[in-house]
Amino acid sequence: MLTGYTSSPRGTGSSASSSSSSSMALDRTNQFYQLVKEMDGSGAAAEAIAEHETGSSSGAASSSSTAAVAQFNKYANEIGVDLHQTQMKIQELGRLARSKGIFNDQSARINDFTADIKRDLDGLSQKIELLQQHASKSAESKQALAHTSGIVKTLQTRLMGLTKDFKDVLELRTKTLQQQDRRRNMYAFSSSNPFQQRGGTEMADAASFKGGPPSGFDIEGGREEQEQMLQGPGYLNARANAVQAVQRTIGELGQMFQKVSSMVYEQDEMIMRIDSDVDDTMGHLNEGQNQLLKYFHSISGNRSLILKIFAILICFVIFFV
Repeated sequence: MLTGYTSSPRGTGSSASSSSSSSMALDRTNQFYQLVKEMDGSGAAAEAIAEHETGSSSGAASSSSTAAVAQFNKYANEIGVDLHQTQMKIQELGRLARSKGIFNDQSARINDFTADIKRDLDGLSQKIELLQQHASKSAESKQALAHTSGIVKTLQTRLMGLTKDFKDVLELRTKTLQQQDRRRNMYAFSSSNPFQQRGGTEMADAASFKGGPPSGFDIEGGREEQEQMLQGPGYLNARANAVQAVQRTIGELGQMFQKVSSMVYEQDEMIMRIDSDVDDTMGHLNEGQNQLLKYFHSISGNRSLILKIFAILICFVIFFV
């Protein structure tokens, strides 16, 4: 409720009534409503409400922009952590791929690492692609778009480097398998040499003639067991499947590498285009600033014009004031 005070009527006979009426409050709510209606009809109230709504909408837009930037940074941080973990897995796979022992076969563990790393690289590629789409939608200015595009490009470059390292490790694994197969074939050929078998038989006969232990028989038996283990059908099939799996994975990594390379190239083009636009804008701003400075210097240097203006003002004051 809006209240106001009224002035007391003039007169000597009503001094008591004037003192009491000066402290009485009047309800001016109806007058306030009438004033609001008049302002609404004139459009002033609508403009005030529109200004209030514009301020609130700008505040909401700024808060939503801050939330989008925080979400982008969170996603980028998660992708960076996943890239580091994948890099550690690739290093462990490289250590296993360098093992060249014939009897220390770790094909099962290597296959598990290969499948796990391949899944990680596929997932990282999809995450980076989604992050790129989110960055292009959430950026509100060219500077923000350039910043987010630079972060996405850095993540894509790291992913491309990990893909290349993984491909190199798989190629090393293929070479290691081929070397092990050659060593196995050489070992099998040397064990199947008839001259070596004849020498071993003569040594066994000589040992049995002298009354010694039949060590030659034990050596040949152990060698036959090793040959059966190396030349068994299951082992050979497993090695062939391992080589085929590695070659197939290398082919898939080649396609993934090309995809990531194309994404990095597109990101480079976008960043270069944004940089060129920013450079053009800065050039226009500098040119406008130079023109304003020239105009300011031309005005400040024209002293005769300033003196004429002051003379006109003085004459106006003297004759008309």
